[in-house]
Amino acid sequence: PGGASCPSQMPTQGKLLRSDIQGNVTTVASGFRTPNGITKGPEGAIYVTDNQGDWLPASKLLHVEAGKFYGSRAVASDVRVMQRKETPPVVWLPQNEIGNSPTQPILMQEGPYAGQMLHGDVYHGGIKRGYLERVNNAWQGAVFRFSGGFQAGVNRMVRGPDGALYLGEIGNPPNWGEVGKVWHGLERL
Repeated sequence: PGGASCPSQMPTQGKLLRSDIQGNVTTVASGFRTPNGITKGPEGAIYVTDNQGDWLPASKLLHVEAGKFYGSRAVASDVRVMQRKETPPVVWLPQNEIGNSPTQPILMQEGPYAGQMLHGDVYHGGIKRGYLERVNNAWQGAVFRFSGGFQAGVNRMVRGPDGALYLGEIGNPPNWGEVGKVWHGLERL
């Protein structure tokens, strides 16, 4: 508990929180290492991507359910975290094969990929496509390379009023960003 990369942390580290307008805050789920993006996916459920690192062998796309624990044991100072049952991801993103720093997912709502999820990657680069299906009341899937060749690593995606996908791109030397690319960009897909 605490992990090599998280020896000092806030009590809310690794938790997905819900806040209302009056400032009341509750924990929805825990066990996240460094999630980078959140969206509503199929059936209005919440999805996040999370980065590999302490206790996490690969990055992943997660379907978030209230009260569940998602595997990062480094984001708690309490030794009881070692006994928590881990909820598996919808999709594992093997390091250096399909992802390194996955970012904000987005649900495709039209065309041949309707119902599937896209997400960017700051270090591995490009956009990945997650095919999801419900099996025995749990979401699972597979991930594929979808598009690439952007000027920088894709961090945020949003639908514009014209229906196009707008990409916010970032990176930072020496080791966080798509190799050989600039450190920022904004593109329309």
